[in-house]
Amino acid sequence: MPTSSTGGEGTGTANSFMMATASIGIALGSVSAGFLSRRGNQLGLVPLGGLVMTLGTVLLALAPAGEGLFRFGLFVAGAGAAVFLVPLKAHLIDISPPDQRGKVLSVSNLMNNLAGALAIGLQFFFKATSQPVPLQMAVFALFAGLATWYVMKLLPRDFWFLFGVTLIRMLYRIKIRGAKNMPEEGGVILCPNHMSFVDSLVISAASPRPVRFLIAEKCYRHKWVGRFARMFNAVPVSPERAKEAIRIAADEAAAGNVVCIFPEGQLSRTGAVCEIKRGFEMIARKSGCPVVAAYMHGLWGTFTSFSGGRYFRKWPRRIGSGLTVSFSKPMAPKEVNAVEVERVWRRMASDSLDLQKLDQRRFADPSLFLTEEPAAWWEELHEVGELGSEEFGELARQAHELNAVAFWNRGERVLLEWAPEDAVSRVLGMMLPRMAGVKIALVEKGAGEDELLKVAREERIERLVLRRRDWSPGALAACRKEGRLVQLLDDWNGDEPALQEEGIYPSLLKNGKVLTWSMPHPDEKNSKLSTFQPGWKVGHVGRLLPGLEWPEGWEVDSERFLRKP
Repeated sequence: MPTSSTGGEGTGTANSFMMATASIGIALGSVSAGFLSRRGNQLGLVPLGGLVMTLGTVLLALAPAGEGLFRFGLFVAGAGAAVFLVPLKAHLIDISPPDQRGKVLSVSNLMNNLAGALAIGLQFFFKATSQPVPLQMAVFALFAGLATWYVMKLLPRDFWFLFGVTLIRMLYRIKIRGAKNMPEEGGVILCPNHMSFVDSLVISAASPRPVRFLIAEKCYRHKWVGRFARMFNAVPVSPERAKEAIRIAADEAAAGNVVCIFPEGQLSRTGAVCEIKRGFEMIARKSGCPVVAAYMHGLWGTFTSFSGGRYFRKWPRRIGSGLTVSFSKPMAPKEVNAVEVERVWRRMASDSLDLQKLDQRRFADPSLFLTEEPAAWWEELHEVGELGSEEFGELARQAHELNAVAFWNRGERVLLEWAPEDAVSRVLGMMLPRMAGVKIALVEKGAGEDELLKVAREERIERLVLRRRDWSPGALAACRKEGRLVQLLDDWNGDEPALQEEGIYPSLLKNGKVLTWSMPHPDEKNSKLSTFQPGWKVGHVGRLLPGLEWPEGWEVDSERFLRKP
């Protein structure tokens, strides 16, 4: 329905359709801006709306009036204009004194009307000079682009924060527990665990309040990292000047900010919590602000974690994987300490597993077998599928506990000693392979060393998981020579010779459940920021799984390794 410049037949109908199209875009843009700002006004929407509005006007310039592309451009421009204006008006209300808001809104409306009058005057000028519609739209696209460039200069932090948090919410389904525990105002020391390179964005996406992060000064001075750190108002601190770092962090919290400190001081490269440093205790006492612990569950295994022995250099497992972020109740600054934060993390890690479900109709994947499954395996599969929800839930919970750490690495080829009607065998031989993404060979428990080594060589096994407390020196030497790992699972006494052997990685079994795991020391060769993290310790039976309490008669060190006193 092309229209003439003089307003011929059908002009009113065509204009009505175009106004309706723009109005629908404005309505949708307004609703979208409101939805995205449901947890607080998002000024990052302003430059985003400007980009959309510019795109819409460019489409208008490229399409003849009345064509479908022209109407689509009207819709896009209207939606962008709404996304541009809604957060700006909300911000004006937020920053205006209550007794001045009427005047501020009146001035705002006056400015909008003046801008509209200027646009109408410009339109009359275009008509008087017989300028073609594409040129008119190109001029408006130029104005929209300049406005977008200006607000991008003013609001870079808000825009990139919105972009990053939106990307995180697209990649992960974040379930938030205890958000109401965060004090609504006043300074807070926030202490989360540190599992991946996107932890800051995850915390920002989950926190009900804006968060300021501490960052190492050498990272702050980095050309690219520092640019984003300054944009996001990160607080630079230097480990070499500990007293100054404590003062800076305390002052930020005392000023009423939520200051995030990763008390481990480094990213986990094992899936476990590292030793908690005590600097946050002094910051809390100096600032007089409460401490809120936060625990992120589900990040280990993602491509931004160190799972598989590397960051990033692996494909994401899947889009939309689930994360749980839990916030504790505030802890008094004079009473909180590293032991209490570790205890709270352990409780939150346990509670997070309650949200993890395993489909009882499809919890095992026979296609992952490297060898023919034992004759009793299918009968076992049927029995496990018929278990009551509580009993099945305990097995599923154990599988999730093991999958949350580097018990096995995705893509590995694993040989497992398997026994029917055994809880550990059901978890490791049925549930965990599908969750962890490993290929598995099952060998009946009690098989000889020669048989196990034969299967390992034929199937190119990388890890042997054996239900015993010893492995002969000759067999162990053969595994070492061939580059295979040996995990020994047993109810250890704590004084067995195998616990002194390098190359054997023990796990403690108690009451049909795996309590600990060991692994080779993780090695990150290309990072100057990483410190040594042990995967095993001589004389210990492994590191306690997150969320578990240590059994009576055992002691645990600051890195959660278990041993007999």
